[in-house]
Amino acid sequence: MQFALEKEQREIKIKDLHEEIKILMFSTKEQEYSEQILFRNVSENYEKVVKKQDMIRFKNLENDHEVLKKTNEDIQKDNSLLQSTIKYNSSLIVELKDSLSKESEHLNKIHIIKENSSIYNENQQENSDLSERQNKAIKK
Repeated sequence: MQFALEKEQREIKIKDLHEEIKILMFSTKEQEYSEQILFRNVSENYEKVVKKQDMIRFKNLENDHEVLKKTNEDIQKDNSLLQSTIKYNSSLIVELKDSLSKESEHLNKIHIIKENSSIYNENQQENSDLSERQNKAIKK
């Protein structure tokens, strides 16, 4: 009798253990399913974040490109202005050289005239002195 009672208690315990195993297996499957869903959600969110970051990077690149285009246009305008200024300054330099050359020529002529005038005055003085001596010599 005791043996039958123990056997019955063991069978009840075995049934209880089977039930617990079923519950645990169901719970484990449910947990695996939850983990799969969680993993999928995390993956989807990660993809969304990556796409968002890519969009932001692309937008930043577009903005940078626009800024660089504008900067390049500004540089081209500045370069064009500098080219014009260089041409204008070059023509001014040519004019100044020409004017300086003419002025130098004019100053050389004035210098020659002054020298000639000085020589003429010296000659006049010598003529005057010679005339005086000639007159003195004639009078003697």
